[in-house]
Amino acid sequence: MFTHFYSDPHFGHANIIDYCKRPFAHVHDMNEELIAHYNQRVGISDHVLWCGDVAFMKPEQTEAILKRLQGRRSLVLGNHDKRPIAFYEGCGFEKVNKRECVFTLGGFRVKACHFPPNDRRYPELSPKLRDDEFLVHGHTHDARKVNGRCVHVGVDAWDYGPADADSVVRIMREVGR
Repeated sequence: MFTHFYSDPHFGHANIIDYCKRPFAHVHDMNEELIAHYNQRVGISDHVLWCGDVAFMKPEQTEAILKRLQGRRSLVLGNHDKRPIAFYEGCGFEKVNKRECVFTLGGFRVKACHFPPNDRRYPELSPKLRDDEFLVHGHTHDARKVNGRCVHVGVDAWDYGPADADSVVRIMREVGR
């Protein structure tokens, strides 16, 4: 099962620094810090579910960065993940989901998707949640981690690293009360 959740690193995307007010002077600095934060939290045998928007780089540059990251990876594609699924599989993602995936975590039914519910720009891609379901998602670039039964796992909410599954379960338990 997944030990961590991760979304929206936007490796190689210089404009994301200003757009999200990320504390990095240059895209190279951002990439290196994201890699360091990732590898500080993720061990070799951990399994991380990425919720989209991997990189804005040439394929060989993306592959070089992904090879530096520890652990196993699965991916739910985001709106900026435009390459064929085979590309992401070739970069080490064990499973690539086009829209969403559903699993159990800490006794809760969880849906993972790049988008939050009711996304104004992509309403057709916004997930529909069952009453007994939680959502882990990215896309918003918000520092806020929780919105109802939705847990934002983007790097901008988790100090530029992955969210560990135990923290996500604690949030779901608190919300589910």
